[in-house]
Amino acid sequence: MRTKIGVILSILSLGFVANAADVTTQAGKLVESVADDLTATTLTITGEINAADIAFIAENMTELTTLDMSAVKIVAYSGEPIITGKKEYAENTLPAYSLMGTKISSIVLPLGLIEIGEASLSSTPITSITIPETVTTIGQGAFSNCDELVSVELPASVISVASHAFLDCDKLAMVKCGAGITTISQSMFARCKSLSDVTLSDNVNVIEAKAFSGCSTLANVSFPVNLTKIGDEAFQQTGLVEANMSLCKNLSEIGEWTFSRCASLQKVVLNDNVSLIGEGAFFDNKQLAEFNVPASCASISNYMMKGDAKVVAEDLLHDGVIEIGDYSLMGMNNVSTFTLPASVMMIGDNAFEGWTALNTLNVVNHTEVPQLGENVWQGVDQSLATLNVSDGVMYEAFSAADQWSEFNIKISDLVGINDVETDADYIKAYFVGNNLIVKTTSDIIDMHIYDSSGRKYLGLSPKCNELTIDASAWDCNIYIAKIVLVSGETATIKIARR
Repeated sequence: MRTKIGVILSILSLGFVANAADVTTQAGKLVESVADDLTATTLTITGEINAADIAFIAENMTELTTLDMSAVKIVAYSGEPIITGKKEYAENTLPAYSLMGTKISSIVLPLGLIEIGEASLSSTPITSITIPETVTTIGQGAFSNCDELVSVELPASVISVASHAFLDCDKLAMVKCGAGITTISQSMFARCKSLSDVTLSDNVNVIEAKAFSGCSTLANVSFPVNLTKIGDEAFQQTGLVEANMSLCKNLSEIGEWTFSRCASLQKVVLNDNVSLIGEGAFFDNKQLAEFNVPASCASISNYMMKGDAKVVAEDLLHDGVIEIGDYSLMGMNNVSTFTLPASVMMIGDNAFEGWTALNTLNVVNHTEVPQLGENVWQGVDQSLATLNVSDGVMYEAFSAADQWSEFNIKISDLVGINDVETDADYIKAYFVGNNLIVKTTSDIIDMHIYDSSGRKYLGLSPKCNELTIDASAWDCNIYIAKIVLVSGETATIKIARR
């Protein structure tokens, strides 16, 4: 039995040796150097090679799993069309698509390499990669669909990483970007569902569209302080719990659907210099409770916060917001009191749909009635909600406006007037029959009379201190008078007709 085991071990040992090739070669001569080692699983190369040699490896050494090119210089190629039909390839470049789809799981790149070409290692089972500190450029999709790749560190020499570079790397968990990178390109790490540890240099100023889209495990990102723009869908459907951009003083733009459908997102902090927030940027974040609209932002875009039911919205909008977009605040069903800034002049379709808890809406600083889209308060019982306006003029204006008129409209200054008739020392007001008598200690420069619901009956500036007003056409018994005298005194008094 001992003899048989020894024979088996000898055979296995011989097989292992036969599967490893260590060659020194010249550019274009690898086919001769490898000779009978086409079935090798491990290849170590010394010397010079070119694109044709790399193409030979991909096409003929189909069992190769380990490739060491640390002692290799890649020289320029010019000749017959190869790989993608190109006739020329630059030196110090791993050619585009050259090793795509091979079985290579371990690779050591040449120490003088400058560029990793487009899709050059895409769809390979590499588990890790050390990028030489001479590399400056990584091409589009260079490592896309590398399902076994676990971590990536980009050295400071790398200044350009094209789009989709690490797209769909299922096991990629850790990424560290060096100081040379200023842009996180489009879909650079999209759908890397295991990505949880990301380090970005403060030199990054742009995060492009879909850069981290679908990174469902990504719970935390330290946003670079020099960031100026975050592109469309950049963090859509990520695992972010908090997005704190308070230190990003130069950040001015957040794209469309950028932080939408982040199931765990609870808090967003934006710097006040953010002036543009795209459509649906924070759409359908069901756990989002803390959010601030930046002071520079004048428009709440369509769908911007639709479905964010937990947001504390009482003081959400600042004075300076001009437009509230379609469906932008739909579904915030926990808001009971809301103040609309005086600057808001346009409210889009279904903007406040589903605000079922709303009982008080304040428009007390408005001097014009904002324009409305369709079904702005769909699902809100407006007859049970009070709309507080500033005065009789605005009472009449809102009462005549479509959709606004469905609220229970009241003049805010008249809300809470005591039921007991009130007289100021410098004003007397009372009824004699159907005549209202008003006497004051100095001339009246402004007088308005309303009923208790806020409906205006009279407005004038008589510039005298005694008036008799025919009130025979007035149809109730309790009135509120707001009177301003030339002496500066003012009073709001209740007058009962007996």
